[in-house]
Amino acid sequence: MAARVVKIDIVSDTICPWCFVGKRRLEQAMAEARGRLRLEFEVRWHPFFLDPSLPGGSGVNKLERYRAKFGPEAIERMLPRMVQVGRDAGIAFSYGGNLGNTVDSHRPIELAWEN
Repeated sequence: MAARVVKIDIVSDTICPWCFVGKRRLEQAMAEARGRLRLEFEVRWHPFFLDPSLPGGSGVNKLERYRAKFGPEAIERMLPRMVQVGRDAGIAFSYGGNLGNTVDSHRPIELAWEN
């Protein structure tokens, strides 16, 4: 008996830590379903822009942007939680560095789908 194909459309931003955690959890669920339920999956990624106002190029300081967007108190609660959730999903989140516009990061995803 051939496996059934489940089509999944995901709208996500490549810069979103929660999206990355969701991707890892989905991969785990699909792996389990392949074995137990004899399912196959066709996953299609669609772009979303969490912050389209971010500049391109070298971007802006990530922590400064988070503090301005969410407030310093929220960041003090949010970052340790994100680090732990990431660790549980096998992701080593880092909150140093910069954030930039993600338009260019979505282009290879679309190109890969087309080819």
